[in-house]
Amino acid sequence: MKRFHCDTATWHVFARGARRLELFQNDDDRDKFLQLLAYALRKSGCALWAYVLMTNHYHLVLHGSSDQLTACMRRLGFLYSLYHNKQHGLNGHAFDGPYQAYRQATPLLTLWTIAYVFVNPVKGGLCTKPEQYPWSGYRSFLGLPGSPLDVDISGFQPTIDENPKKAWFLFRQALDAELRRPPKLVTGRLTMVDVHVQQFGCLLDYARLHPVDGVDVDTTTLAIYWGRKHGITPRAIAKGLDLKDPEEVRSILRKLARRIKVEAGLEERLAMP
Repeated sequence: MKRFHCDTATWHVFARGARRLELFQNDDDRDKFLQLLAYALRKSGCALWAYVLMTNHYHLVLHGSSDQLTACMRRLGFLYSLYHNKQHGLNGHAFDGPYQAYRQATPLLTLWTIAYVFVNPVKGGLCTKPEQYPWSGYRSFLGLPGSPLDVDISGFQPTIDENPKKAWFLFRQALDAELRRPPKLVTGRLTMVDVHVQQFGCLLDYARLHPVDGVDVDTTTLAIYWGRKHGITPRAIAKGLDLKDPEEVRSILRKLARRIKVEAGLEERLAMP
């Protein structure tokens, strides 16, 4: 995928094993991967905000510049591939392609992405609660012992809300929403449309949980408006709403745009929180 160059940002990073084989065949593999991840983080300067290791893929949420991200992931991918092939008597690529990294446009989308990462083992049928899965940073994220590699969210929580209680309330809402969301099978590499559909689902859930007071705009329209403001395509929004034609999304946006032109202060009241 084409790399996006920018200063400090938050990234959802994803990679899958080659030929749909097990990327982590046992706990020794997972231990080694996390050792190498910790090393790559130290060398690159990236901060780790969330992670989960599944069987044939992993998810990370990293915070750093695009150059730091590249340095971290190249080192991690190269070193783990060497280990994996030597350990299991294999040749060739350990991964199905270059890692995928998607920049998160807002702290709110980052929050919901972190919830999505931690819920992966539940959706995969590996446990019934995120805290039961031994190969994620969920417990460390909550400030509890038991994660094999600690995460550092000291720079993350204030971006959600200066009040820690409010920030954790919003995280719990996001986690509960992700637990309720029906699992979707992803058999190949994530596409930008997949990511946008996921992000729109987060915005739709947030709009339902936090309607704008005093504004006569339904939650679906509100989520569509927020989604377009953050670059989510009409095609992805339509897919997230099970609509056949993206033109339906564009029609909703045009109607709202006409209202914004004539209703003083409406645009400010619809601003993304």
